[in-house]
Amino acid sequence: MEASLDTWTSLFLIGTSFGIFLSIIIFTGRTYRNTMLGLTVLSFSLAILYYVIFWTGYYMRIHYIVAWFSRFSLLTAPAFYLYIKPERVKTKTILLHLIPVFLALVSLLLEPYYPRDLLPTILLSWDIVQNAQIIVYAILIVITFNNQSKSSKTKLKKRLVYFFLGYVLCFVGYYVIYYGGQLIIQLDYAISFLSMVFVYYIGIVGFKHPNKLFDKDSVNDKYAKSAITENYALQICNKLDAYFNEKKPYLDGNLRILNVSNEIGISQHHISQALNMYLDKNFNDYVNERRFEHAKRLIEDVSNQEMRINEIAFNSGFNNKTTFNNIFKKHLGKTPKEYKEEIK
Repeated sequence: MEASLDTWTSLFLIGTSFGIFLSIIIFTGRTYRNTMLGLTVLSFSLAILYYVIFWTGYYMRIHYIVAWFSRFSLLTAPAFYLYIKPERVKTKTILLHLIPVFLALVSLLLEPYYPRDLLPTILLSWDIVQNAQIIVYAILIVITFNNQSKSSKTKLKKRLVYFFLGYVLCFVGYYVIYYGGQLIIQLDYAISFLSMVFVYYIGIVGFKHPNKLFDKDSVNDKYAKSAITENYALQICNKLDAYFNEKKPYLDGNLRILNVSNEIGISQHHISQALNMYLDKNFNDYVNERRFEHAKRLIEDVSNQEMRINEIAFNSGFNNKTTFNNIFKKHLGKTPKEYKEEIK
């Protein structure tokens, strides 16, 4: 086959470029959910790039390089599953979900050493693995969504689940048609184009409307401000403390409750309720107290004696000098400058 680009392959090449660009934009959000959403879009885009190279005929020239792209399709389903889960999972759990991708890459490294007569069987095996994997994750995604509280099943989240199931049907349908001997290039294009619509819609909507997906669908939802138990409030506060102690997000002067909600997988409303119920303070008070403690430690550290008050404020996450002064007066009855002089 001669290498060439026609209208369809040019369109898919543009679509692939858009998908890679979209994933980069999503990654800039720098949250756990954005990472999972970005991986969903990027892994799919790389798989489509593999198909574009195959359709144009360049595949035979750079087979070993682009073959890696096809293996990343094993990452799309687990990434979306981790994205749609209500709570952030531990790193060890994430690594378990990456085992099929790791095995696929190892298999690709060993491919030059396989007996030629075994290659068709090995390729068939990987097709079976890919289809089995995506079907299992589709079931897990539906179960996960159905098991979430009524207030968490936002309309937009439900739509994204349906769109992902649409992508799964395209993926499995392609192989059913292919092994049934009925696949023609026009049908291949149509399935791939529909898959792009499903996945890129998920990426765009997921990035633009995180609050509607992982908070509440609207402020009028009767469950939006549902009460939480004291025990659950304690669990949330403990989770907040652990997250703040480990990651120190309060050092970011632009920190918002939505950022924390996305990272720990708990709705903004429940975080606010827990802080109110268990600590009798709002989110801003909680964050500013953490910043105050950090600033106090900086002042007390003798190695920081030459650091100016403005530097201490900035390095502790305070963007406003008035807030910085007020919180010191509240807790110590004196300004940061007065406290620094006292320490000297």
